[in-house]
Amino acid sequence: MCCPEMAPGLALNGDDRKDVPSRAARYRVFALVGCGIAVQYWIRASISVAVTLAPERYDWRGPWAALSLSAFFVGYMPCQVPWSRLASRISPRSALASSVAISSAATLAVGCSLRSGAAVCAFRVATGFAQAATFPCTYALVNQWAEPAEISRAIGVAKSIGENGGALLGLAGSELILRARLPLGPKLRVGGVQLVFFLPALAGLAWSLLFVALVPAAPAAARDRAASSASAAAAAPVDWRSLLFGRVQLVIYCNHAASAWLSYLLLTELPTFAEEALGLEGAKASLVVATPYVLIGLGLLVGGRACDAAIARGHRRADVRVVCQVVGSVVSATFLFLAALLAPAAPGVAIACLNLGALCYVGVGLGVCAIFLELANSDPGLFYAVSNMLATVPGIVVPIAAAALLRRFSTHSGWVAVFGIGLVVVSPAAAAFVCTFYGADIAPRKSIDRASSLADPLLDALDEAPRIASAVLETDDRR
Repeated sequence: MCCPEMAPGLALNGDDRKDVPSRAARYRVFALVGCGIAVQYWIRASISVAVTLAPERYDWRGPWAALSLSAFFVGYMPCQVPWSRLASRISPRSALASSVAISSAATLAVGCSLRSGAAVCAFRVATGFAQAATFPCTYALVNQWAEPAEISRAIGVAKSIGENGGALLGLAGSELILRARLPLGPKLRVGGVQLVFFLPALAGLAWSLLFVALVPAAPAAARDRAASSASAAAAAPVDWRSLLFGRVQLVIYCNHAASAWLSYLLLTELPTFAEEALGLEGAKASLVVATPYVLIGLGLLVGGRACDAAIARGHRRADVRVVCQVVGSVVSATFLFLAALLAPAAPGVAIACLNLGALCYVGVGLGVCAIFLELANSDPGLFYAVSNMLATVPGIVVPIAAAALLRRFSTHSGWVAVFGIGLVVVSPAAAAFVCTFYGADIAPRKSIDRASSLADPLLDALDEAPRIASAVLETDDRR
């Protein structure tokens, strides 16, 4: 079975790599990229903690609260593709450093304008605009620096440090910071809500300087490939039809969005689930909320090594990704559903199922999130940007759907419905992933031709419409 094809303007570069950086240099880059993602997640989560625990004197706590939370996505969703195109022109290193610096500056501005709900929302839009570059640049950097035999480990290191470390800092660390006070001089003390914004912003500015100082623009081999393919890229621009409507691409987009549903479910609803369904509070609730992220972080490190080892032993690369995706989506969603089902009668078993579900979710990072680098192109950031733009939709829908279900049903039935929908969402997407990729022949940086597109008949008809209309008019004129 051959893997379906992709766009000519998106073909991966060849496997020949000269002047490869040392292993230590490569993993230093992956770790630094992970730290940058962690800072971005810390900044992103700071507003959630502030809205929940901030003093009432800030007017954005009231009517502006919902707007301050959703304003981020106004800047985040539409700007990922433009950032990916910019990164391909300047360099993903420069684009990522600029992104974190702009995001940090906007967050400092949020901390300085807490008494104005309108200003907070405006600066959160700017934060979302800056953070739109995070993952397109991350995938472009991993594509530049990772060897084909270490793609799983590279993704594992970046995501383990980044997404999970950032979530822990944002959710658990911000609550501790909220109660601290920082002396800045004999007459000036900053603390409480301001500190929740100032600390991640200062960390982001420091990271930007450190990243530019320690990471070269690109490995020599990547620079050679970029120079040799510049004229080819100009002659063969991106095939947007295949990128947006190709069958393979649509399967990947659906799986990415469906898996993101589970991720946002954990990120936004887990604290409430621990309190309402499991009856926990204080330190016990914080432990239940933090443990899944620790397990996912460790699982990515171990799982990345295991996946690369399985591929090195001769297992099909596509089959490894299929197994990871099924475990990360369907098996994970099943355990989360069982946690909601068993919560009232057996809270201990429910917590165990919750942690098993989180541990299984590691498979998404090593499944669909790794296959971007194996099916993408010389510009994988663009491929990921389009997909992540769609995968952001669950971040908006999940809190609304969960709140509606919990209002409609009793506490237990509501949580069963919330987690049950997750299982319903991921199952058909995972089935399509298995049918598309199981037994497929894929390889990193392998040239892949244009994909068949589900929209081809319609788009071809639209292309032919002017010619047909002209022929009809000519026939009428002759008559």
